[in-house]
Amino acid sequence: MSHFMPRRRTAALVIAGPLIGASFIVGLTAVGGAMAAPAQGAIHSLATTTSTTSTPTVAPAGATAQVSGSESSQCAGTTPPVAAPTGQWSCTLDDEFNGTSLDLTKWAPILTSTSSYTTGPGGSYVCYENNANTISESGGYLNLSVLSNSKASSCKEMAGSFSTKYEGGMITSKGLFSQEYGYFEVRAAMPSLATPGLQETLWLYPSNETLYGPWPDSGEIDYAEFYSKYPNNDVPVDHFPGSNRDPNATDDNCVLPGVTTTGQFNTYALMWTPTTITTYFNGVQCMSDVYASYVARPDKAPAPFNQPFFMNFTAALGVNNGNQFSASKTPLPATTQIDWARVWQY
Repeated sequence: MSHFMPRRRTAALVIAGPLIGASFIVGLTAVGGAMAAPAQGAIHSLATTTSTTSTPTVAPAGATAQVSGSESSQCAGTTPPVAAPTGQWSCTLDDEFNGTSLDLTKWAPILTSTSSYTTGPGGSYVCYENNANTISESGGYLNLSVLSNSKASSCKEMAGSFSTKYEGGMITSKGLFSQEYGYFEVRAAMPSLATPGLQETLWLYPSNETLYGPWPDSGEIDYAEFYSKYPNNDVPVDHFPGSNRDPNATDDNCVLPGVTTTGQFNTYALMWTPTTITTYFNGVQCMSDVYASYVARPDKAPAPFNQPFFMNFTAALGVNNGNQFSASKTPLPATTQIDWARVWQY
C-alpha cells in the first residue's frame, strides 16, 4: 500500500503502478535485514513492530482460532455472503470495537520509535504513535487518525530521530492473529476528503515476511485501498512475483453507482483460497485474480499465498500517483473509522 517508509539505506526502484495507469519511483529500504515492500506508491515492512506479551493466535487452513469475549456472537451469528469452498464457515476473529480502548489481545499499535515506520513525502513524514489523538476506540468505532501539530517535534526511530509536525495511527495483528485462507471483512469509513493527500489501506501481510524472499516474493494482499484524490474508488491489489504484469492483480476503478468511499461506511472484503484472491466492495465483486493460473510468474502457485497472513489497518499520507500530501492543500486531521472486523475460516 502506502504504508511504511523505513528511512534507512534507501535505493531507488521503479515499479509499474496500476492506479490510473501511472508509474512511480519508490525507495526500497532494508530494516533489520528485512526488505521493505513498495506497494501502490509507498513502502513498508513489518519486520519490527511494537511488542506485546500475548500468545499468538494462528488459524492455518482447515483450523479455527478461538473467538473470545461477548463480541463473538456478532461474527458467529453471521456468515459471509459467499459459500465456503468446502465445509462450513467458522468465525475465527471478531472485533466490534465496542470498548473504550484497543483490545491488545488482538491488535498492537505500530510505533515509529520501535519500527522506524513512517508515511508521507520527504519533509512531511508521519510519526506513528499510540495516544488518544492517533488511536482511540469509542462509540462503537476504532478511530485511526493523521493530524498536524502546531509545531514540529522530534520523532524517535530505531536509528535516531527526525523532526515532524505529523503524527498518525496504525494497528496490526502481527504476533496475535494470522490466518491462511478464508474470508476477511471490515466495515469502515474512510476520511471525508476528496482532494489529494491521504492513502488509507486495509491489508494482509505474510507472517514469515521473507519465506520466499524480499517483497514482493512473499506476497501481500491489499483488499481495500483509498486514495483521497479518487474519492469514489476502492483500489484492491495483490502483490507476488510477476504481479505487476498480471492484469487481474488489481482493480484501480472499483466504483459503485451513488457510492463514495469518503465519509460513509462501506464493507470491504476478501475471499482468499489456494488458487484465487477475490475482493468485494459492499458485497459487489471487484478484483478476482486466479493467481494460481497466472503463468508469467517466476514462482509456482500456491506460493507465496500458502502461509498465514496477519491484518493491518493504516492511516497514511500519500506520496505518489498524483496523490502526494501537501501541507497547504490537504486538510488535517483526517480519521478512518472502523466499525467492525470479522474473519471466517472454512
